[in-house]
Amino acid sequence: MVFAAAAFYLPLKFAFSDAKKGDKRLKRFKKPFSMALAVLMIISLYVSRWPLLPDKLSEAVSYYSYISEPFHQGALWLRGNYPENTTIVVTEKPGLFFGMASGKYAIMETNPTIERTPLAEATLNLAYELESPITLFQVFEASMPYELDRYNVLVHGVWKRASFLYSEENTVCYTVNGKQLTVKLSDLPRKISWINKDEKKILQVQYVCEGDFILLENIEMADNMLPVKVNWTFTPISGKITNLLIHLSIHFDLNLLFNVTYVPGVFDWGNPWDKPTAHGVNYSWVLTGFNTEIMPGDSIAVYAPANRTFFAIKFLDIPDYANIGALAHKQIDGLRLYYEFMNVTNPVSFAYLVVNLSEESVSHMKLNLEGFQELFELKSKITVKARDYITYMHEYQIRFLVYDKEKFREELLN
Repeated sequence: MVFAAAAFYLPLKFAFSDAKKGDKRLKRFKKPFSMALAVLMIISLYVSRWPLLPDKLSEAVSYYSYISEPFHQGALWLRGNYPENTTIVVTEKPGLFFGMASGKYAIMETNPTIERTPLAEATLNLAYELESPITLFQVFEASMPYELDRYNVLVHGVWKRASFLYSEENTVCYTVNGKQLTVKLSDLPRKISWINKDEKKILQVQYVCEGDFILLENIEMADNMLPVKVNWTFTPISGKITNLLIHLSIHFDLNLLFNVTYVPGVFDWGNPWDKPTAHGVNYSWVLTGFNTEIMPGDSIAVYAPANRTFFAIKFLDIPDYANIGALAHKQIDGLRLYYEFMNVTNPVSFAYLVVNLSEESVSHMKLNLEGFQELFELKSKITVKARDYITYMHEYQIRFLVYDKEKFREELLN
């Protein structure tokens, strides 16, 4: 704006420089011409900022409308019942004004399109996070609907969910003492914690089926490496477990429009609709199953051309079989993996690597779909940040979380 003002000021100054020397004809036009230029400058500045003004005005109106009577009463109640100085974390609505009215130091969640506040976001969502400039991995103490954990990628500078473990389809099937059982991971109690190993932080999710087994998921992100390493370990608690089948269902966010896949020997950037082996009623969906043990390769990839978003998995331990599915509009919705173990008396494990990114986050290099396997070995100058809500609450002495009831998740109460 300074340069724009200067651009108008300088012509104006030189145009009327002679007026000071006594040119009466020019003096007559000085005032109206100055006013015209001023109006023109205001209009020009307004037009030049038009792409930003609607969003900024909307944001300002929304922000300053956050202090309503219920919020104000809630803040006064907090001030009266808990007068000590402490820290609170608040959602964007009611915002920082709640802290002022309650007499507390407030940390506010911000609109991620403007700037993400990891402390507030992780704390309000009871989240554990591993973040690199390429991928944000999250798991929540109170699970999000239909997911166990998620991978996020950057879309227009904002983290968006790209893939996730679909809670309704991740199961463990087994036989113990002659009885066949099937349990969903989402129905099991779980514990989330950090493991410090070789100066690395590994996020561990523990699922416990009382009296039968413990299933551990270890997620590791390392500095200077793109892939996320995931290791699963199944440990029987008592007795002999037979016919163990672990089914993992990795789903892709439908908002990102994944529609082409690479499966060695099956698809060379095709779609499950090209070679379906099963389908739903009225072909509402299709599946393509394949024998991974004879698959001429160890990596599967899925791509969304419209959003330039990429997912790939490299098996360090090949599953026994798998399938990939698509919905009616050819959107690829999920990759399902099946690991079988006949007799289990000791811990058994399997592992894989995941690369999930948007081309936006790797703009310094061109994504080569034909040679995507190189991404699993690619060295890159990235630093991984680990964070969780418990650490934040201790470090900042956070005593209260304040939510906008319209966006509050009931799962947070469990």
